[in-house]
Amino acid sequence: MNTIYNFEAVQPPALSEKMLQIELKRRKTQRQTTLVAIAGVITQLCMLLISILLLPVNITLAIIGFAYVCVSLSGSSVIMIVFTQKRRSFV
Repeated sequence: MNTIYNFEAVQPPALSEKMLQIELKRRKTQRQTTLVAIAGVITQLCMLLISILLLPVNITLAIIGFAYVCVSLSGSSVIMIVFTQKRRSFV
């Protein structure tokens, strides 16, 4: 049988408890960041839904709600772009 990998050629990196703890912390931070981002999206969708439901009742509040959603989404997108561009310096 012809093997394509030579496992004896290179030693695997040595693992230590400190490296594993750092990786565990990094994964926990990523999980928390994802949950916060999902919560932000759900909040924006709820605010948009409330604005749509307020449209027949009070158009002024509906317009204020739409404006809030637009400003908040643009700010969130700018923050997302900054964090993805400079991810290595933050994580």
